[in-house]
Amino acid sequence: MELRKMQSYEEAVAYLSDAPRFTSGYEIERTTAIWRRLGEPGRSCAVVHVAGTNGKGSVCACLRSLFLAVGKKVCMFTSPHLTDIRERFVCGNEWIVEQELLACLNRVLEVLSEEEDYTPNFSELLFYVYQVYLERSDAEISILETGMGGRLDPTNALPDKDLAVLTRIGLDHMAYLGDTIGQIAAEKAGILRPGRPVVYSDLVPEASEVIRAKARSLGCREYPVSDRSFSDVVKGQKNIDFSLHTRYYGTKRLSVPVSALYQVENVSLAVTAAEVLLPEGELTDRVLQSGLSAFTWEARMEEIFPGVFLDGAHNIDGIRALLETVRADGCKGKRLLLAGMLADKAYPEMLRTLAGSGLFAGVRLTGLRCARSATGAQLSEVLNDFSWPGMGVQVTEDPWEALCAMRAEAAPEDRIYVAGSLYLAGEIKEHMRHDQL
Repeated sequence: MELRKMQSYEEAVAYLSDAPRFTSGYEIERTTAIWRRLGEPGRSCAVVHVAGTNGKGSVCACLRSLFLAVGKKVCMFTSPHLTDIRERFVCGNEWIVEQELLACLNRVLEVLSEEEDYTPNFSELLFYVYQVYLERSDAEISILETGMGGRLDPTNALPDKDLAVLTRIGLDHMAYLGDTIGQIAAEKAGILRPGRPVVYSDLVPEASEVIRAKARSLGCREYPVSDRSFSDVVKGQKNIDFSLHTRYYGTKRLSVPVSALYQVENVSLAVTAAEVLLPEGELTDRVLQSGLSAFTWEARMEEIFPGVFLDGAHNIDGIRALLETVRADGCKGKRLLLAGMLADKAYPEMLRTLAGSGLFAGVRLTGLRCARSATGAQLSEVLNDFSWPGMGVQVTEDPWEALCAMRAEAAPEDRIYVAGSLYLAGEIKEHMRHDQL
């Protein structure tokens, strides 16, 4: 890739989009060295680093809401984006503006032009851009989400962090991270730093065992969040109420404007993390509820139209979490499903899990524009070996066309669920925003 100054925002986005997703011989030490060459941007910020299989983005977004409610200036780096690359770089409640992204990238390219025999990958470039943006934003707290794994993710190039958060760990990206929960947990726990606290989901014993061993070897204070940490969960149509047993503040009755039951665990992790990072007494009842009331995260059981719910479930654990919420939705009519999945995911198991639930009266299977997509026809092949009792199945290659048809056919009391990939969520969101414009 040519390392030259970009002249426009559009050119900058094209440059980033063309960067290789992976590069051979990647060394995270090189990423740290480039960060130092940039002047160690963001070094003065308190850093919360979040890794895990599912729930990372939700935990980051909830933490941002809580820190903003306290009055902190917060920046956040997440992945992937749904429709606009600027979604990845947030300060307060605002995406990075176009000219700021251009300026930050040009600063990065200025330093990279002095490097020999080095081609940064997509994730590295975005990490460098974010850190420069963080410095220019004069933020107090930085929330960093890992892209994949943890130990070798570019976000782990920072030599120190103030807090690590590990969400629930499951089987995903096995080609890169390992074939077992323990191996994957070891990669995720690579974000821990000596003497720094770690908040983690304590709901998968095999993962917890690895995290605890890593934490104790580094002298990290441990703050596990288990199913004993929250109780009395009551799901409404637009919100979920539950009791959280906190370290400093006792048991708190919380209300969160979400409909996905899996968010109870994610919110519990975020509140625990905020409690650990902030000075005692800052997270008052008023501040806590104010922050939670402002918590939103796109494509996580998001009601995008009346009775239409978009969820980014893209692995088997995500599908199971989705079904837990669907079972409790109180639907008076039929449930319909639009599913699109990537070919390099365990889509046969995901489809079989959806079918075996017996929750859906009709299903449309769709391909996606992404090169990694399984086609609608490939997805339908799974049905040849599996019975979908009482379920009508259709195949399409256009998710937006399929959703429009489903909405036209659905009765007012029916519910439509869209799930299987964040790429599917992104395509639906892109059409929605195009129509709004």
